[in-house]
Amino acid sequence: MKYSDDGTEIRLGDRVRIYNSDTGVIVCSVDTDEYSEEFQDDWADTLKSGVLVRTDIGALVHIEYVEEDKDPKKIVRLPADWVDPDGDNRHCGFPKLSP
Repeated sequence: MKYSDDGTEIRLGDRVRIYNSDTGVIVCSVDTDEYSEEFQDDWADTLKSGVLVRTDIGALVHIEYVEEDKDPKKIVRLPADWVDPDGDNRHCGFPKLSP
């Protein structure tokens, strides 16, 4: 699967923003057969394709590529050292999770 904004390949561990809202980390990529330790390849049979994002507020979000989907903000890579400038994980009031 590729990023919506620049077309580069999404990789395990990438820091991302999804739907121009939540931020998180790629923990599983079925398309490239990459899985973090906590999300081993047992997700492949369930998800079939796409990536799994663990958001900074603890949610798991599955994102699949759809040919007709032209949303440039669906999934965008953030710099590895990106930090929420307000320190509150997108103004939601949830505490920060430890890496």
